[in-house]
Amino acid sequence: PDFAHGFYLGAAGGISAGAVILLCRTRYLLTHPAARKKVRIKETDERERTILHAAFEWAGILTFFLVAAALFVVLPLNPAAFQALFAVLLLYVLAFAAANLYFSKKL
Repeated sequence: PDFAHGFYLGAAGGISAGAVILLCRTRYLLTHPAARKKVRIKETDERERTILHAAFEWAGILTFFLVAAALFVVLPLNPAAFQALFAVLLLYVLAFAAANLYFSKKL
């Protein structure tokens, strides 16, 4: 269908643009030691890491509950969409459990 064709073109364009931006940033950091040092300090800063952790935590919570709420709306409308959302929710729960187990052993 047309929407699938558009989706794949958009996804390919987005992935390609992201790769070009990452390549340019990497080349810039390789040629500018002062910028590389500044980025390294920012990445290891405890405040920045705490902010990033909190952002991921809240994004995960919001995603989980929005998908759970969408399950109730989608079930009577489209069983295939319900199964897809349920699979995403199940994958999220399994990934969370695996990450929790891994980090409880590692840390």
